[in-house]
Amino acid sequence: MKSSLKIFVLSAILLAGCGTSSPEEEVAKTPPKAPAPAAKKEVRETPNVTYSGTVAPAGISIYQEGSHRLVLSDDRFILLESDSVDLNGYVDEEVKVTGSVRPTVEEGGMIMRVDNITLKKQKIADVEGETLEEESLEESESSEAPEEEQTSSEAPEEPSNEDEEEAEEESSEEENGNEEESEDPVSEEEVLSAELLEIIESMAKDDYSPERWTQPQYCTGHIGFCVPIHKNWWYKSFGNTTSHLWHLELSNKKIESLGDGPIVVKLVAGSIGSKKATDKQVRVQANTVIGFRAWDDNSHFEIVADKSLENPVKYLTRELSKFEE
Repeated sequence: MKSSLKIFVLSAILLAGCGTSSPEEEVAKTPPKAPAPAAKKEVRETPNVTYSGTVAPAGISIYQEGSHRLVLSDDRFILLESDSVDLNGYVDEEVKVTGSVRPTVEEGGMIMRVDNITLKKQKIADVEGETLEEESLEESESSEAPEEEQTSSEAPEEPSNEDEEEAEEESSEEENGNEEESEDPVSEEEVLSAELLEIIESMAKDDYSPERWTQPQYCTGHIGFCVPIHKNWWYKSFGNTTSHLWHLELSNKKIESLGDGPIVVKLVAGSIGSKKATDKQVRVQANTVIGFRAWDDNSHFEIVADKSLENPVKYLTRELSKFEE
């Protein structure tokens, strides 16, 4: 009886040992968890940027983005893409494009999502020039007609007294007309200067207390800086231009073209030491006020405006900051 009981207990122990496993075995049986996918880095766009150049097909390049490219005046280019604009209709045309700019996936390139595109005004000026040339040609042809009449074999009739009086009246009218035409019309530059002066006078009267400046600021991840914008202002970034590494204009009216904004924030090559200035210094030179900020890669910011806008220039110079994602 005791032997049977021992055999039964021994069998139970052996069966229990076969049905269990060590912690190490349990870990080995548990399938490893898949690593969490890395968070996709968000690419920040700089909106409302304007460039001018010639549209060309994208062609074959390392940048596998964009449908076209905009060739700039210095032979650099940016890639273009658009869902709202048919870029094929502007190939080989000189245009001005506005949209949002971001870095390409491949390092070293820039691509714009085009929101608006217009032909350069130079094309219109050329057409107007041709029209003027045609008109001047017609005038020269008509001026030759009296000479042809005089070469005829018939002797000209002697004018009567009435004809002489009419001729004198016509000549006096022509002289008066020439005097009127000789007066210089108001040039387009003078009109624009008057409009800009009116904007400057209006902005000089504004309230520039700290609570009047908006947050968030204008920021560009491409250059890596931010500036505050006044609540009454418009702004427009023209990006990289032929003379500046970055060009931003500010105004209390909508900005359409380069030079419309009375306050310019520009990143230029060279250190502030080359301008004999110090960081955050604001200097009045003749009728212009300039704020200086040191920057990276041997460059610096200049915030330029009419001297009557010294207060906002001081604020912008002090508050310009590094962009942080």
